[in-house]
Amino acid sequence: MTKHFLEGRETRSVIRRADAKIYQGEFVALAGPSGSGKTTLLNLIGGIDTPTDGEVLIDSTHINRLSETERTLFRRKNIGFVFQFFNLIPTLNVRENLLLPLQLNGYASAESERRIRKLLEQVGMADKMDSHTDRLSGGEQQRVAIARALVHDPLLILADEPTGNLDSNTGLVVLSLLQSLIADSDKTLIVVSHSDMVVGAAKRVLTMENGELVERR
Repeated sequence: MTKHFLEGRETRSVIRRADAKIYQGEFVALAGPSGSGKTTLLNLIGGIDTPTDGEVLIDSTHINRLSETERTLFRRKNIGFVFQFFNLIPTLNVRENLLLPLQLNGYASAESERRIRKLLEQVGMADKMDSHTDRLSGGEQQRVAIARALVHDPLLILADEPTGNLDSNTGLVVLSLLQSLIADSDKTLIVVSHSDMVVGAAKRVLTMENGELVERR
């Protein structure tokens, strides 16, 4: 897969060659220096962007061949996102932040409430269900963000620097929680990170170097 951007009259190659096969249940870290194309690659995998050339295949679906609307629907059902800055909706409480993706996916009310309660119990936030997210600590917000990413039972979790806005101790707790939830549900996790802690915990490490994706172990 390749990705080029047109900047004025110049073409900039962010990804010259990215080849990888990632299996169900794997925890894979995407590493590399700032500006190497890690987040661009994550966006291509998640169907937020499309490659200049090549294919992105998720569970037999070529997502780069889908229309923009079809990609949005595919993401909504099959992919969960965890971001560095949480991206929770501050005007909604914890429960409502988890309810939104379920409503978008057409879950019935009873099933939605069951899923929300189960995930919040698993991440240790059941007692904060009615709290607005802007009143939570960074670690608490990331726990809610992880629950939101998993609540609709996606195939794939994509995380962009999920511990980058947390202190090291809180980051370790959040990483351990994310790992255990993924392992329990046999989900695939791909994480972009500069953190040695995150990279060291991954089953495989793929590194962006000079526009190419290289496997280091």
